[in-house]
Amino acid sequence: MNGLQTAIVEKIYKNHTADIKYRTISMRQTNVRIAGQVYWNLQVRDLALVGFLDDNNADPIIIDKLMNFDHKLIEDSEVDDIHLRHIVTKDTGNKNVDGSPILETTGEIEFHTDKDGNLTINLSGKVGNMALNLSGDEGKLAINSKGNIALETEANLTAKVAGKVSIQAEKEVSVEAAGKVMVESADIVVVTGAKGVELGDNLKKELVCNLKVCIVTGAPHNIGNTKVTV
Repeated sequence: MNGLQTAIVEKIYKNHTADIKYRTISMRQTNVRIAGQVYWNLQVRDLALVGFLDDNNADPIIIDKLMNFDHKLIEDSEVDDIHLRHIVTKDTGNKNVDGSPILETTGEIEFHTDKDGNLTINLSGKVGNMALNLSGDEGKLAINSKGNIALETEANLTAKVAGKVSIQAEKEVSVEAAGKVMVESADIVVVTGAKGVELGDNLKKELVCNLKVCIVTGAPHNIGNTKVTV
């Protein structure tokens, strides 16, 4: 072997060494040294980059961490699932009993897919602030799915758009709220129905006009408006 090799980390020791299995050849090496800060982010099942001091095969050293994924990707001829994970940590300033720094996980990105085609993407952070930024004058974000799309939050949901908003549905559209529903406009509000506009469970199904009484009969127009205030 020469140059750089990739290997799966099988075991990590406190003396900053690890047992590894190379990807391109059926060979394992034990007690391989881990370079500098790489040790603190390295995990079992990581895909690591291995170099050799002075091109000596007997003196390998792990010089970087590439990714983390399920060991089956290497062991099996067929990929059952793939697990990629990247963890961001920071030094807390405290020490373990062996003198190594105590690290705190501040963020994590995880991708997982299985043999059935299910894909899960998990984003987690200590603070919880996450942003998806698109650069460019005509950046476009498209979400396409042949199945259902669910957007859920335990807090508030805000959408702020500088241009127009268009919602098109080939079937029914439903808006439900446990509290009030408010529609405000700086201009007129137009509600158009090809077969009419109904006022739900209001006894009167349409509004006559904004006059309180009929100018012809003198009858009050609000009769039947049990759920609508004009």
